[in-house]
Amino acid sequence: MGKSWFNGTTILVGFCSAAYILFFTIAILTLVMC
Repeated sequence: MGKSWFNGTTILVGFCSAAYILFFTIAILTLVMC
């Protein structure tokens, strides 16, 4: 139970960080293009 909760949290954190990095990259590309 505790292990699966930890695993789910890790996946959620990884997904959020990946989405943040993607958003940050798009923002930089937009600034460079404009």
